[in-house]
Amino acid sequence: MSKKLSKVMEVLHGGIARYSQNTGKYVFEYCTDSIARLYGCTKEELWNNRTHDALDVICSCDRQQAEQILRDVREKGVGLKAYFRIHGEHNCIKWCRLDCWEDGGDSVILISGISPEIQLFRSVAKETADDIYVIEKDSFHLLYANNLKEPYCEEENQGEQKCYQVLYGKSDPCEFCELMNHNSEDMLGEKNFENDGRFYITKLRETDWSGRPSYIKYVRDITEEVESNRQKERLEQYFQTVVKYLPGGMAVVHHEVDGELRPEYLSDGFSEMLDMSKDEAWRMYRDNALSGVHPDDREYVRVSLDQCIREKRQKYELQYRLKKGSGDYIWINAKFSVIQCDGGDARVYVDYHDITAEKKMQEQLRQQYREQLHQHYLMAGPDALVLGHCNITKNKIYEIVDYTDSHLMEKFGDVREKFFTGLGTFIEDEEERKEFYSKYLNEPSKQAFLRGEKEVIMSCFFNLPGQKIGSYVQFKVTLLETPDTGDVTGILTVTDITEKVIREKIFMQMSSTNYDLVANVNLFKNTYEIVSGGDEIIHESRGSNTERIQRVLDKMVVRSEKERDYVESMLNPEKMLERLKEKKSYSFTYSIRDTEGKIRTKNMVISDVDLRLGRVCFVRADVTDVLAAERKAKEELERALREARKASRVKSDFLSSMSHDIRTPMNAIVGMTTLALANLDNREKVEDYLHKISVSSQHLLSLLNDILDMSQIEQSKIHLNYQTIQIEELLNHISSIMTSPAENAGLKFLIETGEFRHTSFSGDPLRIKQILINLLSNAIKFTVEGGMVLFRTEEIPAEKEHHVRYCFTVQDTGIGMSEEFISHLFEPFIRSTQVAKVEGTGLGLSITKGLVDLMGGEIRVVSREKEGTRFEIELEFEWVETQKKLPETADPEAEDENLSGCHFLLVEDNEINSEILGELLLMRGATFTVVTDGLQAVNEFKRAEPGTYDAVFMDIQMPVMNGYEATREIRNLDHPDAKSVIILAMTANAFAEDVKESIAAGMNGHIAKPVDMTLLYNTISSLLPKKL
Repeated sequence: MSKKLSKVMEVLHGGIARYSQNTGKYVFEYCTDSIARLYGCTKEELWNNRTHDALDVICSCDRQQAEQILRDVREKGVGLKAYFRIHGEHNCIKWCRLDCWEDGGDSVILISGISPEIQLFRSVAKETADDIYVIEKDSFHLLYANNLKEPYCEEENQGEQKCYQVLYGKSDPCEFCELMNHNSEDMLGEKNFENDGRFYITKLRETDWSGRPSYIKYVRDITEEVESNRQKERLEQYFQTVVKYLPGGMAVVHHEVDGELRPEYLSDGFSEMLDMSKDEAWRMYRDNALSGVHPDDREYVRVSLDQCIREKRQKYELQYRLKKGSGDYIWINAKFSVIQCDGGDARVYVDYHDITAEKKMQEQLRQQYREQLHQHYLMAGPDALVLGHCNITKNKIYEIVDYTDSHLMEKFGDVREKFFTGLGTFIEDEEERKEFYSKYLNEPSKQAFLRGEKEVIMSCFFNLPGQKIGSYVQFKVTLLETPDTGDVTGILTVTDITEKVIREKIFMQMSSTNYDLVANVNLFKNTYEIVSGGDEIIHESRGSNTERIQRVLDKMVVRSEKERDYVESMLNPEKMLERLKEKKSYSFTYSIRDTEGKIRTKNMVISDVDLRLGRVCFVRADVTDVLAAERKAKEELERALREARKASRVKSDFLSSMSHDIRTPMNAIVGMTTLALANLDNREKVEDYLHKISVSSQHLLSLLNDILDMSQIEQSKIHLNYQTIQIEELLNHISSIMTSPAENAGLKFLIETGEFRHTSFSGDPLRIKQILINLLSNAIKFTVEGGMVLFRTEEIPAEKEHHVRYCFTVQDTGIGMSEEFISHLFEPFIRSTQVAKVEGTGLGLSITKGLVDLMGGEIRVVSREKEGTRFEIELEFEWVETQKKLPETADPEAEDENLSGCHFLLVEDNEINSEILGELLLMRGATFTVVTDGLQAVNEFKRAEPGTYDAVFMDIQMPVMNGYEATREIRNLDHPDAKSVIILAMTANAFAEDVKESIAAGMNGHIAKPVDMTLLYNTISSLLPKKL
């Protein structure tokens, strides 16, 4: 480098650096000693060491911007000049100039220093709050800017830029620019303008900038100041509005060092509050802010305010009186806000609120409070034991009036918690004492007040030292707020309620007793009081207890020495106490004579009401009618006992008779069987014996059926099996049955019928026959040879629509019955002594009556001894419009009962029964297979080929599986014959409900044991018509 150029560089205090594409750094080619010192080395070291970057000297705050500018310049291939801050010696910040240009395709930069004057100017300009711009007058070129967002630079090819381009990014001058105005006087000075919602103040000054006429423009952003001023204006307006519409008033008072108070401001509300105009208010208060204060309050206000300012309080509150325009005074509440000033002065802002009405209300509350306390002590009743009042909040007893002379304040003091704790020790019952403490100690009392409770009341037994005996008392504490302080005041009342409690206990005893006298007796005081009822002979309702007892003994108790002594002993007070200590009550019965001279029986109950007080209760009841009722009941019981014994004898007679009646046919069966076995070679005799066995068996079966029917009727278990019946066929069947027995008895049997308008009806034919055959059989049995039996049937008017009513009459000329026997005629087991030799159960007429009642009919009887008897039975049925003729019963003699070709499954667990039925079937040409329980039957049927069995004869009561279950299982089998095969119940369960249950289980019919082969054949024939 030439000496001349080196000299220039020394003057500039600069250095030249070239950009290296390899390292991406600007490397010094030449630098002065001053530049090298900035890097901490000599200039030779800086030239030779290629690791130094010339940009390292630039401050970190500007480094990134400098690199970006140089990168843009290299890309564009243009030159530029810019100003950046660098780290000077001793860590001071200096400004430098950076020039950049192209040299042989490389980017070269010149870093040069700036004069001290320029350095100082730039530092001052940088630190100022204003934006400072230097703008050329005619061209609007921006020559300098102190507060741009990035260091200001100029590109060589681009030339100097316009101020509006750099500052605002515009292509034309700003519309608010003063430079457009060429009048220097208008341009110079301060100007305000708004741009994009921000507010600015500008000031221009002319200068010469390096020989170029220019303006220095100062710009300050005053947006925050403008917003602050606007906020102040709004607050001021808000303050004025609030002050104007405050319910009271406001004032600003200057408190001077000497204590004088002078108003600086009085609001309109202040003068309105005092009923004055604003001028009148100023005249009164202008010289002294306390001039309108009530004379009695003036010193209090002055001293309080002085103390507030002396203690440097910021807020204070007082209540005092102010004078109105009319001369009257109002109460105000003044809230002071104090601002301390220099020199010891203070400015006081006062908010006034008229509280005159509140003060009057407080005075009324105070007056009511005083009156309530006064009335509490003044109006105490004769039963009051203790009165007082206290401050619960302050835990203080103010006053106690003790009518029992128990010296309660001396014992427990005036601390409320201790006082009430002491009172609780006089409560005998521990649970009541706990309840007392849970109600009346300080904390629970305050909680009760907060819940809005006005009174806390409790009753208990209380034993004060000043009382000889305890008493029942009521504690009542009335809770109210103390005026002014808000403390909770408690007004205490302890009242003796002994008499009330005793009466309630007595009334409790009265409520469960029928009484004619109730007395409240005090054994300790020897007094009584009639609470309810009384005596006509003794009229007094209260008085001496012993005197009344003596008058009762003398005037009312039946004059029997023994009875009198007994009553006197039971009413003796000492013995009475002894008895009641052992048990709560006792009673005794005695007799008195009333005013009409009649003897009445009384029961006296003496009960313990409260022996601690010697209080007992007499409750007397007239038990004359009760005892009479008891005697009557006893007589009824004795009569019932006699009836029961009679019934027992009747039952015993019945059992004895049954034993005879059952043993008689059984004897014939056993005897005839023995004779038949002994004469097997004599066919004629064997046939005779077998016939008699058959007759005796039928008679025995009839006896058993009667007993079972009666049992069913008594248990209401008998059911009717309704079918369509033809009246003529029913009568013909009955007649055919009864004709032969009547002829055999040598009787004349007459059958009469009236005209039937309805011949078809719905009823139970079996039970109708049972009723009529029973009556006809009795008529034949109890009519002697040569007599007459009449059987008459006629239709009579029905009581219900679509019903038919028949009257059946059975009349005989037999032995008749007595009136006494007729009264028991329909009772079970009743038999006349006149017919002791006639076989029977004594149940026939009872069964007949039960069946008639079950059908809703009526039965009547008329009889005279040795003349005869007439029974009339009326039965009503629903008639059937379409008359269906019953199938005619097959004549047993016309059928040969041939079952040839039929094969049956016989299910029977009893070997004898299965043998009998099997033999009977074989006799009629049938074959069978036997199984012994229901499960075997199901399995056998399941295995059988279709068509194997024509029918199944099913017993009901069997082991493993009964007949009902077996039938259901068979019906549910996957077998071609399962649904169609005939299954007949063949069981000793012969009641109607048994028949219904069999049908419900899936059976086709029901045959009762002993088996009637004719009935069995007819049933099978009806179900297997094609095969038979």
